[in-house]
Amino acid sequence: MNEELSKALRESEAELRQTLDFTPQLIAVYGPKRERLYVNRIGLDYLGLSLQEWRQTPERGAFVHPDDRARELDCFDRAHSTGSAYELELRMRGGDGTHRWFLARSNPVRDDQGQVMRWYVACTDIDDRKTAEERLQQEN
Repeated sequence: MNEELSKALRESEAELRQTLDFTPQLIAVYGPKRERLYVNRIGLDYLGLSLQEWRQTPERGAFVHPDDRARELDCFDRAHSTGSAYELELRMRGGDGTHRWFLARSNPVRDDQGQVMRWYVACTDIDDRKTAEERLQQEN
């Protein structure tokens, strides 16, 4: 590979990483067996972890609220067996120990033979909306 092409690829990768790091969502990439590959800066800041710490967290669902964990694991297991996208609302624990509600959307990416190679997950903070909904339910 010539030097000019190599430099262009590095610049393109840096720009993509910067875009992901400043996206106001928690973005994560998992391998086909749910191995942790990447999480953006917003996600790491929320979790209070380094990329290495996040990758080495052994427990599935470690950051999910205990009351939501079984539902999240069941959802992923179903999606994993069918290779289908899914979304669900769940609470995730931040680095400060508090939980916030997120809408998690997970999409598989397949190779040419149709095998899932990656899972891309985007989590949108919906805590304010969920709190308002709960307040309305309690008032009614």
